[in-house]
Amino acid sequence: MEKEKESQMIVTVRVKQKAADLYKAIMIENDITVTDDLVSHMIKQINQYMLLESELQIDDKNLSKLNVRVDRDLYKKYKIKMTLNHTTPTADITRYVMHIIESKGK
Repeated sequence: MEKEKESQMIVTVRVKQKAADLYKAIMIENDITVTDDLVSHMIKQINQYMLLESELQIDDKNLSKLNVRVDRDLYKKYKIKMTLNHTTPTADITRYVMHIIESKGK
């Protein structure tokens, strides 16, 4: 049990509050947890990096946190992949959240 706790970490990503709220609502509607969705995204990015783009603009000065429990080794691989692609995990997750909002909701 203690070993399992050590292999997990919580990653906190700050995104615009309106984007976070819309993203969470889409996840709830689809019976998916934020953690499951973002971990799945990280795995996909590790295996085949894709720069997601979105035309969606959200003007919100307030920020909100998205917390994700993830395996330390997985996150390390993800962070390395993002670094090699000249971006950051926060920027990648923000683009992903905006892509999900644009494609599945609004």
